[in-house]
Amino acid sequence: MVSNDKYTFIHLRKTGGTTIRKILVKYFNGFESSQKMTKEKNDFMLGIGLSYAPGLDTDEISEPLEAHKTINKKVEGNKLIISVREPLTWFMSKYYYNERLTNKESEPTPEKFKVWLKGNADAYIKEYQRVVKNLDVDYVIKMESMLEDILYIMGDIGFDISEELRTKILSEPVYNALSYNRDINEHYDNELKDLVYNKNKFFFDKFNYNK
Repeated sequence: MVSNDKYTFIHLRKTGGTTIRKILVKYFNGFESSQKMTKEKNDFMLGIGLSYAPGLDTDEISEPLEAHKTINKKVEGNKLIISVREPLTWFMSKYYYNERLTNKESEPTPEKFKVWLKGNADAYIKEYQRVVKNLDVDYVIKMESMLEDILYIMGDIGFDISEELRTKILSEPVYNALSYNRDINEHYDNELKDLVYNKNKFFFDKFNYNK
C-alpha cells in the first residue's frame, strides 16, 4: 500500500501495482509501508486480495473481516485508489507468474494454460470482490491505461500536473513485466472466453471491460 494525507493506493495482484507504487512514491509524496508481517497475518491480507500488508497496526487484525474494518478506518478522509486489469489478460499473467514460481521444471505454454484455466476461472472474482465490494473505492486505475489514469487521478485529487511531470511519468518503465506469449487468441477459444466472462461478469460490467 502507498498512502499520504490525500490518498491511499491498495495494490491488487497482477494489475501493474509495482509500477503504480513506484510512481506514487517518486512523484506524489507517497509513503510505502515496509512493515514486516508474520506469515499468519500476511495470509489474512492475501486472503482479502491484498498483495502485502499495508501500514496498519496488524495486531488488530485477526480475520479478513477485521482487516476490512481496519483498512476502512485507516483510509477515512483519503481518496481510496485500486488498480484492476482486464480479466482475460489477468488470468494469463497469473498463470505464467505462478508457473515460473512453482514449476521450474516445465515450460508454461498456451495449451497448458487452457487446462489450468478450467480449474481457476473463478479465482479473479474471489480474489478481488472482497476488496471491491467491501471498500468504498474513489478511483480505479486500469492497467491498460495505467499512466494516463495516474495523471488524471492525481490531478483530480489536487496535485499540479505540469507538462514536464506528464512527460516524465509517461516515460516511466513498466516494472515486473513478464516475458511470455501475449496473444489472447492462442490462449482462448470462444468456450474459454465465455467461461471467464460467466464466472467474472461482475468485473466485466463494473469496470466496463468488453466480453
